Amino acid sequence: MLGWFTRPDTGRGVCHPATFAEGAAPLMESAAYYYMPLFRPGAVVHLGHRRETVSHVMLRRSGLMVYLVGHEAPVHPDALQLEPSAFQLSRVPD
Repeated sequence: MLGWFTRPDTGRGVCHPATFAEGAAPLMESAAYYYMPLFRPGAVVHLGHRRETVSHVMLRRSGLMVYLVGHEAPVHPDALQLEPSAFQLSRVPD
């Protein structure tokens, strides 16, 4: 079933794109969409109980860092909550 699950290592809710059987690996072959957060400039995210706006995103060797409007230091994406975007996995004609 598609939907939200809780990561055992962090306890945070994450949207997973695949169908799960008990203890089975994800089945991407049967998924029509992949759900993941899309951090882009202007996106509204939740940092704790506050709403913040994404200024820009930087990809480094250490990973993805999200910069918020009005903040000097970057924030790790795991600290932010954002409604996941759906990406279609099959090609569609133009």
